[in-house]
Amino acid sequence: MNSEYTGIIYGRAELDFYPATKHYPAATAADAVYPLSGGKRGGYVYLDGPSTQMMGTFTFPKNVEAAYLDLFLQGQSNDEFWYSCFPNGLAKKLDNCGGTAFREGEVTVDGQAAGVAPVYPYIFTGGFDPYLWIPIPGVETLNFTPYRLNLTPFAATLDDGKPHTIAVSVYNDDNYFTTNGALLVYEDHGSAQVTGGLISDGTPASPSESIVRRVKLGPSGTAYGTIKTTATHPVSVAGYVKTSKGRVETRVTQSIAFSNLQKIDITSSEYLQNITQQTTLTSTTQTIMNGQRNSQDQSQLTWPLNVHYLYTAGTSKATQNVVVAQTKNGSGLDLSPGGTNSWLLQNTVNASDTLTIVGSGFTPSNGKSSQQYKSLGVGGACWDKTIESRDYMIVGTRLGC
Repeated sequence: MNSEYTGIIYGRAELDFYPATKHYPAATAADAVYPLSGGKRGGYVYLDGPSTQMMGTFTFPKNVEAAYLDLFLQGQSNDEFWYSCFPNGLAKKLDNCGGTAFREGEVTVDGQAAGVAPVYPYIFTGGFDPYLWIPIPGVETLNFTPYRLNLTPFAATLDDGKPHTIAVSVYNDDNYFTTNGALLVYEDHGSAQVTGGLISDGTPASPSESIVRRVKLGPSGTAYGTIKTTATHPVSVAGYVKTSKGRVETRVTQSIAFSNLQKIDITSSEYLQNITQQTTLTSTTQTIMNGQRNSQDQSQLTWPLNVHYLYTAGTSKATQNVVVAQTKNGSGLDLSPGGTNSWLLQNTVNASDTLTIVGSGFTPSNGKSSQQYKSLGVGGACWDKTIESRDYMIVGTRLGC
């Protein structure tokens, strides 16, 4: 730490309370929350390799009828720019991070595959170039959103009065990820004991990953070519509980597809890397009560990321040019006896900047960025706002909807 990277961060918190209505009822709170961070208040668990795990072992109430796992998975150190990493052999030759350009969270219950948590490519306020994110930071940089995994098919497994272990690891972790998570459980207050079981679990323990490398290596660490990394990991799990309201069966399916194409051109004076990445996650949760379908929730998340990075070295100065396009899109459809509801989310940040680097420091120029946040909620409520900046100052805003 030094005077350049040490500062005082100020924040403000606000709680707003709204009265519940027929159309907007109060949320159902979890009966208990179990932290996987070992009881640390706000502390993270550091995973420094693919075999290390964040885990918690708990003895649950015997009347759990539903369970959800909220996860934060953050790449740090070598994995801060995990989407720019190379396969291990090539990484060593070109002095880059390894583990390929694919990362994914793996969740187990008592060692059995229980689900998958995709890793969002967060870019922090120093990512690539601190001036890229003045005054508009990357998507969710200042407000991480946990990924929620439905573990309700395993609810009956937790109800036997014995200790059970929930564990999370990061596939291809190259050192390291900061992680945190909490298991939320909901109890059947009409029963002292809930029984049931796991019907099926067709979730592979590991994803299917493919790497196509077409890179020509030259002398002194020069290289030219492409690296394409793709991965899939289907999730299919079903379980049931016998509650005071009857037999409730929950089926969870996920279809996850990942692709990352890197084009590199590394010479003695230039380092060029262009990244085109896409993550698509489609999930469906179906609830069947007493033999009749009670509800079905469908959602799709897409996380495209495009990065252009060019570093050019000269005799007396160097320049670095970066262009980033980062998006988090989501949509969903909820079907229940009470009606049909849909939602939509779009959060996009575009940023570009040039740094001129000399012996005494660096100078930014040509800063340009924008962000659009659009949300369409249940009942048709809409929010759509775009902000734009030039030369590190806000120059305009627009409202949509």
